[in-house]
Amino acid sequence: MQLQSDDTRSPNLFSVKNYGFIGYDRDKVVVPFAGTDTEELYNKNLNENSNHPDFSKYLDSPISYVRNSLGHRSCELDFIKSTKKPYILVVGDSFTEGTGLHYEETYGSKLSVKTELPVYNLGLAGTGIDTMLHNLVAWRNHMAQSPKILVVQWTQNFRTASMDFGTRLITGTRGPHSFVDPAVPENRDIFNFIDSGLNSGAFDTRAVMAESLIKELYKQSEIVNVHVPGWETDLYGTARSVSWRPDPTSIPDFARDLQHRGANGHEELATNILKLFNKFR
Repeated sequence: MQLQSDDTRSPNLFSVKNYGFIGYDRDKVVVPFAGTDTEELYNKNLNENSNHPDFSKYLDSPISYVRNSLGHRSCELDFIKSTKKPYILVVGDSFTEGTGLHYEETYGSKLSVKTELPVYNLGLAGTGIDTMLHNLVAWRNHMAQSPKILVVQWTQNFRTASMDFGTRLITGTRGPHSFVDPAVPENRDIFNFIDSGLNSGAFDTRAVMAESLIKELYKQSEIVNVHVPGWETDLYGTARSVSWRPDPTSIPDFARDLQHRGANGHEELATNILKLFNKFR
């Protein structure tokens, strides 16, 4: 069965929400596709990879991306405030948001089950370090209680924070693996900017500065840094870090888009985060 979507707008269309948070432009909605987990890719895999075990299990189990009032794939902010319990905050890109997965399959949800603590998910697909820092500053300004554990899943340093198009923000990757076509003349400035930032070390400097600010803002929290293999994030977030690598003896699984980590990988990551947390507790 081919799925149909009534949401044809960019999955990376964001806006500034209440309390200064950046979130999906469309809030309080439920959509069947998001990020790289597109309707087009789903139907392509349906024709070409329907027997792939990591895809076929979703044929009779459609995914719903539920956005809260801030445009995040999470519970409402007021729920975290009202529980009066210690809580966990996770921030990152599509890996943290859980692209191609049911929300219950994400490492954030699994952390909640394992610790019996509420978790708020600040993950936004395609976002860069500036967007992550922006939302972490907004969180600290708005929330009186710091999270018990803050999980920072670092992304590539060359991802831009935002490109202002009036009242909305386009946030996401502007680099070698981007949907931006470098052959298009109006995109050349973007790639020149990326190249100069990489060559000069400006993006690494920005990431290190962001890390320092996060440490200061969340000095009452235990911070765990997560690194995705291939993201080239070795120069920042090195303290108390977990490398998101599958067990050497296991075969890594994938999400429905066959591009992101699968449910087993998220389970493994949640377990390793808690092992590290208990180690330095």
